[in-house]
Amino acid sequence: MQDVLTQLSQLSRPRLLVQAAKAGLCHYHRDRDLGPILGPNPLPRPAAATVLLLDLERQCDHLRSGKDPAYSARSHIGVLIALMGEAENLRKIGTADAQSD
Repeated sequence: MQDVLTQLSQLSRPRLLVQAAKAGLCHYHRDRDLGPILGPNPLPRPAAATVLLLDLERQCDHLRSGKDPAYSARSHIGVLIALMGEAENLRKIGTADAQSD
């Protein structure tokens, strides 16, 4: 199975969605924003959250590409923002681990 950062690097989404998510990323706060997306349970660690968010993002994209009336661009962008934020957290953790070796 590919690691989550590799899976993220291979995502291909419409430029407008990605630009909107990047614009919102500076406002992402894990403690505030992740709970409404993943549910009220204790927040998972960044790797587990990223896996869950990848699955949610794929569901959003399936609705988008199928032109499903249940599709919400706002929700999709929210998931993408969280996904980018958690990926950033994962990269920081990886960098910290590499520096401590």
